[in-house]
Amino acid sequence: MKKRKTRRLKRRKTRKVRRTRRKKGGSHRGTYSHLARTQGVAKAKEVWEKKEWEERKERKLYGKKATAHEVIGKPSLLAARQRLALAKGLHNRLGEESPLELIVERNLYPDITGQTVIATRIDDDGNTYEGQWKNGKEHGLGIMRWANGDTYNGAWENGNEHGQGVMVSPDNIYDGAWINGNRSGQGVMTYTSGDIYDGEWDNNAPHGQGTDTWANGDTYVGDYVHAWREGHGTYTWPSGDTYVGEFLDSLFHGQGTLTFPGRGIYKGGFNQGEKHGQGKFTYADGLVQEGRWEEGEFIE
Repeated sequence: MKKRKTRRLKRRKTRKVRRTRRKKGGSHRGTYSHLARTQGVAKAKEVWEKKEWEERKERKLYGKKATAHEVIGKPSLLAARQRLALAKGLHNRLGEESPLELIVERNLYPDITGQTVIATRIDDDGNTYEGQWKNGKEHGLGIMRWANGDTYNGAWENGNEHGQGVMVSPDNIYDGAWINGNRSGQGVMTYTSGDIYDGEWDNNAPHGQGTDTWANGDTYVGDYVHAWREGHGTYTWPSGDTYVGEFLDSLFHGQGTLTFPGRGIYKGGFNQGEKHGQGKFTYADGLVQEGRWEEGEFIE
């Protein structure tokens, strides 16, 4: 009698354990152990990792530090770890703490309101951003790689380049200040041709004080107004010839001095790049032409 009772208790206990396992996801169909037995360990890992990824995505585990399993990205655990390591690498380079390290899947914007996060996003055009986000926009430090080959590495604010940053394009490299997505402030533009502009910018154009150095050796130091040499400046040729004076529409215009070493000096008026108006040309041999000039020619 005791033996029968003991066997009954054992069977009840066994059934209870089996029910518990099924509730917890134990050995019934679809569990890791079942998949491992029927389809192999590799397939079980792949399926189970994808399942975990989907469950975590649905629960939106945005509120705490992400782990390799909690990465919002590709279902492969190896890929997740690699992408998380990428985010951590950027995080370490930034040298500051972030409440969340997050990898974002294709075309998904991080939307953790009020928090700064580190994330990677690839949009439908193939553009990739790796860096800090806030309120669903690029904000902080980050790198944008456009599908056309352009790259921006620097500061962002509300989805725009803002602060110090470097833009690399096929034809040029700009290293300097940005305001609301435009080159504004102090910056250096280096062209593949060898030309270099170093100076002030406003709304993507040289504006203010700046220096232009051309590959052929010509240089200009002076004022710019919306990309045009305008105001006062000095233009120097490789031969040593120099012009110091007023400019308009990037041409000598107004009062200025044109110096030709070993040949002479002209001081006077200019109009659209030519000697014009009252002026005086003193030659190296002592000859002087002083009077009225028109379109570069001495009249009287």
